[in-house]
Amino acid sequence: MLSELKTTLKHSSIYGAANLLKKGAAFFMIPVYTRFLSPSDYGTLELLELVLDVAFLMIGLRMSEAIIRYYHHYSSEEDKVEVVSTAFLFSLMVSLSAVIAFQFFLEPIAGLVFNDPANAGYLKWVFVCLGFQLMFIVPETYLIVKKRSLTYSSLSFASFFLALSLNLFFLVKLKLGIWGMIYSMAITKLSYMVLLFIWVVPHLKLTFSPGKLKELIRFGLPMLPGVLALFTINFSDRFFIQQFCDSHELGIYSLGYKFGMLLVVLMTDPFFRIWNTQRFEIASQDRGSLIIGRYFTYFLGGLLFFALGLSIFSADIIYLMADTRFHSASGIIPLIALSYVFQGIAGFATLGIMVSYKTSRILYANLCAAALNICLNYFLIKAYGIYGAAVATIISYGVLFCILILFSQKLYAITFEPARILRLVFFTALVWGLASHIRADWLTAVGLKLFIFAGLPLMLYLSGFFTDTEREKIKALLS
Repeated sequence: MLSELKTTLKHSSIYGAANLLKKGAAFFMIPVYTRFLSPSDYGTLELLELVLDVAFLMIGLRMSEAIIRYYHHYSSEEDKVEVVSTAFLFSLMVSLSAVIAFQFFLEPIAGLVFNDPANAGYLKWVFVCLGFQLMFIVPETYLIVKKRSLTYSSLSFASFFLALSLNLFFLVKLKLGIWGMIYSMAITKLSYMVLLFIWVVPHLKLTFSPGKLKELIRFGLPMLPGVLALFTINFSDRFFIQQFCDSHELGIYSLGYKFGMLLVVLMTDPFFRIWNTQRFEIASQDRGSLIIGRYFTYFLGGLLFFALGLSIFSADIIYLMADTRFHSASGIIPLIALSYVFQGIAGFATLGIMVSYKTSRILYANLCAAALNICLNYFLIKAYGIYGAAVATIISYGVLFCILILFSQKLYAITFEPARILRLVFFTALVWGLASHIRADWLTAVGLKLFIFAGLPLMLYLSGFFTDTEREKIKALLS
């Protein structure tokens, strides 16, 4: 258990740093964005990124998850390499075909998304970026299955530095606005793809197996509608906000959402990059169910602690980083952070489904949650605006977790730790309640919030949350 936990923490922390660097250009550029872009422009950029994400989900066929599963399905190195090589050659063909095909539908898509076909020029370059992204997903996944987290992080750092430099050049120096951001995205994705190709392709024997391709598609394809449904929960609210509110409100919501999604960038995504591989190894052990239950407690604790920090300091963070036009976004951050706590544990709850290869169960769960989300978005956004959108996301992910855990436990029963989980939830809520009632000048308020926030681990320690072994480790660490 201890060695496995160290492995998870090691790779998760490295992937977390890589994720922050890879996606961090947009976050670190917030002070610049909010001064050189209007909330309306910010909202337009959000919609362009959504189009890219939707297209990638539809065409990518969940190839990354399929590679990870079948890489561990085969025992011989030759079969493992053939899985990756087959997926790589297939992705090259698909990416080129997709970029060409989308060029014929630019104006209809622009009219549907923006209510303005004139934005088709933006989409032309967005779909070029899609081609680069489809091409590098397999080499990137190869680094993950080989547990080359340091290599992955190094390439991510190079990509981050380039994106940051280009953003500053195009947006601040040349003042190109949205076009500057699009040019930066295209150059960064192309450069990242080239770096991955140089590093990974020499390790592959470029062989193609129709049988293995069939296995990969058969595994990933049933997940596709479910993932699109999951995307609906994440991002369909933007289109409702565009219809019932305006681009200004969409920009405010998008900024708050970006901060709330730090939970995904720094916690959920890095954890699952190593956990998606490691969970199959642990599940096959005699005490696998107990170990995985302990992992869930740790994972939930990390999610709640991070979400608590974002919630407590949301107004202070926005005050420091964003222009005054965007300050109202602070009210959205705690709600989005909570919704991504539910999203994280919903992802953990798929273990039994993945171990048993019954990925269609994920489809049913995601479709139900997405249908609920669309209904909630329609009524809540219409009535309460962007706050209704955030509440709809919380409810949808909560329901998704409940459905997935019911399905998954029947296939592989995780031994959870209910008493410890209840303590986590209770003391997190208590700290949030105390911190949210602080009324003082900015510096005093931040100091008091830090004091209360830092008290959460002590409260858990005094309440008997930690096991004897964990207490000994904590004492050894402190000494």
